[in-house]
Amino acid sequence: MISQKPVPNDTVRHYLQRAAEAGGIQVKWDQENGFTRYDNNARWNPWDDNGDALDLAEKMMMTFSLEPSRVAVHWGLYGEEENTQDTYATLRRLIVRVAAESGAA
Repeated sequence: MISQKPVPNDTVRHYLQRAAEAGGIQVKWDQENGFTRYDNNARWNPWDDNGDALDLAEKMMMTFSLEPSRVAVHWGLYGEEENTQDTYATLRRLIVRVAAESGAA
């Protein structure tokens, strides 16, 4: 189970790098722009972008469930968090954290 603690920015960057590796997405880091994809030079940030998060989940064949009180992501590892007022943010961040943890495994 993935923990639900607040995440510092340097840890978010680490999660994004590990998630990209786990999803087979080639990215480069730039202090000014964050991560961009090598294949199309587009900004890549599934922590904050719904499309990038769902693309990552699809590439990794994750499944997820949304309920009024919780959000869960399944992919070898299991992550679950209490649902906040922003269900999409909770889902995005859980997708990234599960992907990052799977890349570390």
